[in-house]
Amino acid sequence: VAADVSYKHFGWQKDGSFLIGTNIIGAERETTPHLQGVARDYEETLTQKGDLDTWVNATRLFDLKGMEFQGFCFLLSLGAPLQKAAGFPSALVNMYSKDSGSGKTLTGRFGLSAWGDYRTLGATTKSTPAAFYKHFGTLSNFGVYVDEMTTMDTDRLRSFVMSIQDGVEPIRLSASAAGFRDASRWCTPIITSSNTDMYAQLGQTVVTEAEELRILQFNCERVAYLADNGMQVGRKLQKLIEENYGLAGPIFVEDLIERGGPEAVFNPIYDEFDDVFNFKMPGQERFYKGKIVVAYAAGKLYTELGLIKFDYKRHIRAVLKHILKLRKNRSANVSDGF
Repeated sequence: VAADVSYKHFGWQKDGSFLIGTNIIGAERETTPHLQGVARDYEETLTQKGDLDTWVNATRLFDLKGMEFQGFCFLLSLGAPLQKAAGFPSALVNMYSKDSGSGKTLTGRFGLSAWGDYRTLGATTKSTPAAFYKHFGTLSNFGVYVDEMTTMDTDRLRSFVMSIQDGVEPIRLSASAAGFRDASRWCTPIITSSNTDMYAQLGQTVVTEAEELRILQFNCERVAYLADNGMQVGRKLQKLIEENYGLAGPIFVEDLIERGGPEAVFNPIYDEFDDVFNFKMPGQERFYKGKIVVAYAAGKLYTELGLIKFDYKRHIRAVLKHILKLRKNRSANVSDGF
């Protein structure tokens, strides 16, 4: 018997199914979804449009020299439903570049296009904190992208950076003050971009190594192919993802559910990771490792499914090399005491 079920958020549901728009994947029985509240605003966004092969061939962009960090962020967006198994609710990764032509905004939008129309799925720093939380909570397990993150003032940036990684909005009283309002919750990587160094802007407010280890930032250099061809390449690719979207993500989720769900996929890949890359990560780098394994697992599965056309392992190795530099910098900044 078909069931009519109301949904307030997308992504993973209690029965192990996954909702994308009005498409419920992996339900135990035939289900007719009815969207409630804010979720209704995303119904036309989380749909499919265009041609899958066109979208897949466009992912060759990430084989360009200089697109290693951008490709990693793209993989994180693609693998967002795996975050549920990573052991912490969210992960912040920032693409930083002072100059245009690095492809960071295009990367953020491209990642969103796996799930739907990036023009509605993207977030902006002009939104109020409440709107941010509702956006993240409603999308729940899709990759999130926030453009120009460091245009926030420093106090707001610090509060935002730390709170969004908790995966739940701060508890607030209801309008009548009769009780607490239902808090929005999410479990997904959050990709951001900026024209200024996020670490530098946070400055002395990043007071502990534990906090620094939760924020992964990449300095994305200008990419010759993108910069030398001016705005033409960016416009062409942006038009492509405006006309072809929402096609790859559902295939990945279907495969994920067939393999037993996010934990069944993530856990063995997490266990094999150190040996595959001959790279050991200590306990204090668990946030780094969780993010990297989500991206690695996404690369592995999307490649097997024929949904990406670039060497994802090259991007993982570039990030591991970056982790070594971060370790060296932290070691150099430790003050000796007598």
